[in-house]
Amino acid sequence: YHHGILKSQPFVVSKARDDGREVFIECRCYSNPACDAVYRDFPHPFKCKICFRLTAAGLEQEVMFGNKGADPMPVGVGFHTPLRIPFAGGRAGDYCLRLAVGDRVELDGRNLPTGRLLPLGERFARLRDEGLQVTECAAIEAGFTVRAIEADGRPFRGAEVRDLRTGARVFYEADDRTVYWTLWNDGGRVPYCCPEPQSWWTNAPNAPDPAARGFRTVPPGGRWSMKFRLWAE
Repeated sequence: YHHGILKSQPFVVSKARDDGREVFIECRCYSNPACDAVYRDFPHPFKCKICFRLTAAGLEQEVMFGNKGADPMPVGVGFHTPLRIPFAGGRAGDYCLRLAVGDRVELDGRNLPTGRLLPLGERFARLRDEGLQVTECAAIEAGFTVRAIEADGRPFRGAEVRDLRTGARVFYEADDRTVYWTLWNDGGRVPYCCPEPQSWWTNAPNAPDPAARGFRTVPPGGRWSMKFRLWAE
């Protein structure tokens, strides 16, 4: 999704409301034989809907695909989510990122998974424990399987950024559709880092065993969705 065909497809706002307690926005796009930009390369008619809900508790986001065709439709979703670091003053070294990673996935020269799983190593093991500095540091472009960490006494399948000076935290939580993380910091000299949740491994359709890497299809008339939540404490 995030590096795929929908980049060229316009979304339109189909619903919007603000009642003082909640801001809700729904955006939709459609692909069918009349939408040449998408259907020409991905010949499956579908509806895509993305909903954003902002309240005092944080931001919720959901993406949904509906298969409008007669054949099973492959669906893989990934979000290219930049988290600003620092987010409350101070320096990059005052912040650390924790992430629900399991094994590191070996990548080839094109940054595609080879299928080989590697130990996290000393550097990336910090993602599961005390946290890792991810801005104003060496470049990071890595792939990982997903394994929950603990946050405030409960299993957590996401990213946590902590300001070590004040204890302030930002959380980005993915649902159980996420099976792969890409972690990228754009060379390491920018004020953001991107923990990117993906519903299948990069290049999963071309893997020897696509299903083992999260590849899935939506049946004719079926729906599939994925949710995320972002909040601060």
